[in-house]
Amino acid sequence: MNRRYGWLFIGLGAILAISTGLLVFYLIRQQELRAIEQARQEVQLAAQRSAATIPIPVAARSLEMGALISSPDLVVKEFPVDLVPPTAITSPQELENQITIVPIGAGEFFTARSLASATDAPISSQIPAGKVLFAFPVLDLLAELDIIRPGDRLDLLLSVPVEVDLGRDPIIVTGVTLQNIEVFRVIHSTVTDGSETAPVSLLLLVDPAEAVLIKQVKDVGGVVDFTLRSIRDREPFTAPSIDTDALMSRYRLR
Repeated sequence: MNRRYGWLFIGLGAILAISTGLLVFYLIRQQELRAIEQARQEVQLAAQRSAATIPIPVAARSLEMGALISSPDLVVKEFPVDLVPPTAITSPQELENQITIVPIGAGEFFTARSLASATDAPISSQIPAGKVLFAFPVLDLLAELDIIRPGDRLDLLLSVPVEVDLGRDPIIVTGVTLQNIEVFRVIHSTVTDGSETAPVSLLLLVDPAEAVLIKQVKDVGGVVDFTLRSIRDREPFTAPSIDTDALMSRYRLR
């Protein structure tokens, strides 16, 4: 009898051990299946996120520092959401009236740090490399008439006194010394109500050497006048210098 109960307890213990083992195996297997399913869902979500795109404006070509952005300068492309930096500008409308304050390569994103409003950007950011601004007071009748506009091209007629002989008064020599000079801005005086009046100065885009030449002409008492070029004329031309003797000889004033 005792032996029978002993075998019974042994059998029950074996059954309990097997059941416990099966339960543990089942629980472990369920945990593994849940982990596999979770990993599968994460991979699927990652694939969906990587497949999702957003239209982003990028530079259509390389832009130098100080470029005023216009429609030909940008193109809208689709990019995966995960690849778009959080600082990227996502709307082409946000790029209107903006100036680049750093060089931007073709295909690069526009960011707030790479742009400035044209109304807030310093003038220096708009000056092309290799050029300087020369502020010239409006003394010429053509400029006084207020018909010169930014972007116009001028030729500068420079007249300077030249001494040819000791004891003789200097002769005035006039020539077209500087050609195709771009007008950067026309400065007007203002009155108390904020309205503009007559032009007072022209800001000219010139090479540093041209700026030195204009300065020297002014320092020696020379006179500078402007001629306005046709918008279709950008080529240099040749005009002879004229002095007093040449003028008198040409028109038979002697």
